[in-house]
Amino acid sequence: MARLAGWLLALLLVLGGGAAAHAELTRFPAPQPGTAGGPGEGGVLVIYSSTDLEFIRPLIEGFQALNTDVEVHYHLLPSLELYNRVLDEVQEQGRTADVLLSAAMDLQMKLANDGYASALTPPRGLPEWAVWRREVFGFTHEPAVIAYNRDGVPPQDVPGTREELRRLLETQPERYRGKVATYDPELSGVGFLFASQDARRSPVFWKLVDRLGAAGVRLYGNSVEMLDALAAGEVLIAYNVLGSYARAHAERLPQIGIALPRDYTLVMSRLVLIPKAAVRPDLARRFVDFLLGADGQRIVAGAAHLYAILPQIEGELTAKALRAQLGPALLPIPVNPGLLLYLDQDKRRRFLQQWERTLDDTPPPPGR
Repeated sequence: MARLAGWLLALLLVLGGGAAAHAELTRFPAPQPGTAGGPGEGGVLVIYSSTDLEFIRPLIEGFQALNTDVEVHYHLLPSLELYNRVLDEVQEQGRTADVLLSAAMDLQMKLANDGYASALTPPRGLPEWAVWRREVFGFTHEPAVIAYNRDGVPPQDVPGTREELRRLLETQPERYRGKVATYDPELSGVGFLFASQDARRSPVFWKLVDRLGAAGVRLYGNSVEMLDALAAGEVLIAYNVLGSYARAHAERLPQIGIALPRDYTLVMSRLVLIPKAAVRPDLARRFVDFLLGADGQRIVAGAAHLYAILPQIEGELTAKALRAQLGPALLPIPVNPGLLLYLDQDKRRRFLQQWERTLDDTPPPPGR
């Protein structure tokens, strides 16, 4: 059977983060249907995506401004549901969506690795680590950050590294007990990605997990719920939260502060691919060319708040700005088969067992 089984099926309804449990369709009518306003003959472009509509809308509108005769159907799905829908549709109908956008780097890589993706030529300047076999491409450059509540965390307490966060929780257990948050790696695909990367890169990661357990860490399945709790003061520090969502919240809510870890800052890329079974591969190529090109990347860094990946794009929310600020501490997660490691059920189960053991085995503070 083509569909992923076991843990993947068990998490079908929850892995998508902020997206709804079932597909939500938003139609973007062609600005000038039936005209020669676009470079082609028009039609309908179908996109399956795990990215919330508020972030992707500016990109669709920017694409349609250059392709005025193209209607876009945007289906918002949890990342695992997106993956399984594609497999089912290809098997049952021989066709599926024209473009797939997902923050689940591992599942996008698996589709490409299993032969479901078409090849196309990426634009010049796209980093080599963000391209695999000319079939799957990173189009964002989003850091994992430490977000905090400015009203509840004094400046001297703001952690700048994982070791500083560990020490803060160890030396001020009462102040921060029940006030620290991170993703639940059993429920969040992005959370699992960040945690598993931390385990491979940080010598203090499991010591930090131990301190998180002692602090009564609150675990969340998606970014929005965690940041809403942070803004309300229900938690004071959120570890490894997706930087794009944190920035969008911080622009509306001045009590939210953001710290980029100085020991290293992980960078996740949302991945785009065109299925071989796309109904309109011509429109799909035009959309991906726009998304990865300078015009689309300027929107990624601007109205979309998703951090541009092209190194020549200027602005605060860009790979260039992050590199200038962090230098070698900036660590992008490469688009390669290494992402498939934890799709192995045994490896994933062992990692989650160690996570739960480390959280649960922490002795409570004295007097509790």
